[in-house]
Amino acid sequence: MTGILPNSLSQRQLVIMVSALIGIAGILAAGGTLLAASFAQRASDRVLRSAVTAISDTLTVEGDSVQGRVPVGAFSFLEDTGQDSVFYNISQGGRIITGYDELAVAPPDEGEDFGFRDDEVFGQEVRVAVQQVELPRQDQPVIIQVAETLNQRESQTIEMLLAVLVLELVLVLAAAAMIKPAVRWGLRPVARLQAQLSGEKFNALAQSKLETRDVPRELQGLVEAYNHLIAQLGDALAAHRRFTGDASHQLRTPLTILKSHIAVLEHSEPASEEFDQSVRDIAEASARLERLLSQLLKLARAEGGGASDSAVVETDLADLIADLCRRLAPEALGRGMDMEFHADGPVIVRSHPIVVEEIVSNLIENAIRYGRMGGLIEVSVHRQGEGPVIEVRDNGPGIAMGDRERIFRRFSRLARDSGRPGSGLGLAISRTLAEAVGASVELVWSEVGKGSLFRVSFMKG
Repeated sequence: MTGILPNSLSQRQLVIMVSALIGIAGILAAGGTLLAASFAQRASDRVLRSAVTAISDTLTVEGDSVQGRVPVGAFSFLEDTGQDSVFYNISQGGRIITGYDELAVAPPDEGEDFGFRDDEVFGQEVRVAVQQVELPRQDQPVIIQVAETLNQRESQTIEMLLAVLVLELVLVLAAAAMIKPAVRWGLRPVARLQAQLSGEKFNALAQSKLETRDVPRELQGLVEAYNHLIAQLGDALAAHRRFTGDASHQLRTPLTILKSHIAVLEHSEPASEEFDQSVRDIAEASARLERLLSQLLKLARAEGGGASDSAVVETDLADLIADLCRRLAPEALGRGMDMEFHADGPVIVRSHPIVVEEIVSNLIENAIRYGRMGGLIEVSVHRQGEGPVIEVRDNGPGIAMGDRERIFRRFSRLARDSGRPGSGLGLAISRTLAEAVGASVELVWSEVGKGSLFRVSFMKG
């Protein structure tokens, strides 16, 4: 149906409404035909009944015989058009007393004194009115029948049907003439929205919203959805601007270090202490810059939906996280920290193992980087209810209540950590990656001076 209708709202409305009018006209025509035929038949049947009644009023009994006659003018109202023929007979006990023998004798239905039927006389279809009359001193009733051909009835039916069709045609043409301006009037709100969108003052990038005042109910949902989309676009643009600003700020520091130390190297002796210190600072700044760029790429990929591109497979979280802990253990030992791993046997989940490893890796690396020297990091994998969870606990400095949500914002760092290396992207990456694969990351417990507990929760099944 979509390919048949024109690619225009006004033309679609015209086609649908004219088609509906034509359909309604067809239904009315069919109904009008039945109604006209029924009306013509009832009118003619009343005339036939009057003729039969007029004849029955003339019946008399003389001796043992029944006498009857046709009154003057009894059939005049049946034959006044000259279109139909009229036949009659009066009979008793199957014997025709007077009238046409060709009109078959048939009494009314049992228990009825009067009735109508359709029959044929001389090969012509007729409508027959029949009355059964009981007379005194007569053992058998008298049957009076008057029949009329159907020409007049059919003519009346056709005339009434033509009148109905002409009236319907006039109505359809009048309605069709009114539909086009009516459709244009009905589509004025759409035209106003179009004018508003194409106006000089409208700017989608400036988060211009459509006016909802005087918008019809049918367009309210569209306008609200558009405004919601514009709001989302505004949020995305604001986030992009913040991201660009924060990234520029974070990149500026290691780049400044690189530039300054390159300048120092240009004026230093190769084997001097100043030269060696600059080389070390350059190496440290390069590593910091490399890590920052890597985290920015991971965050951009996660926010763009790329995190879910990796294959979904059945993964034993116990084996996956145990292997990760073995790889990160030397880094923890380098800071004099112990790392323990616990698992309640195999914990199977259908997920993205590479993404899961990245999520937990950020949590463990944060615990190593910001934990206290000689501290303890505990990593555990188990089921909570029916859903698998991974927990990373440390006994580091802890996080104040007011900072528990802020730490998940990108480039967000606590004041106490300003002197330590880091970009403030680790937790933001973990949460974004988790959301991309249908998991969640939350800080379930923390106390200043005692440590923190982070939990990665997966959906059941």
